[in-house]
Amino acid sequence: MVEVVRGGRVGDMYRVTEGLFGVDILLDRPLMRGETTLMHYRTTFGYRTSPPPEFRRGVLGTMRDVTLWVQFHPDRL
Repeated sequence: MVEVVRGGRVGDMYRVTEGLFGVDILLDRPLMRGETTLMHYRTTFGYRTSPPPEFRRGVLGTMRDVTLWVQFHPDRL
């Protein structure tokens, strides 16, 4: 589940691979080239069975705040 708290809204969900999905987050307004914005969203994962352990090794411990730089795929602008 993806919930946008600030800065946009949830758009289309689509399949990327057999077991991987993507969710578009539509910004409140289009950005100019090089412009930045603040966005806050939450992701909640739910599985019928536990995923392979290597999927969970991205973060050790608890994350409180994360800064991400996003580059858009040319086909998903």
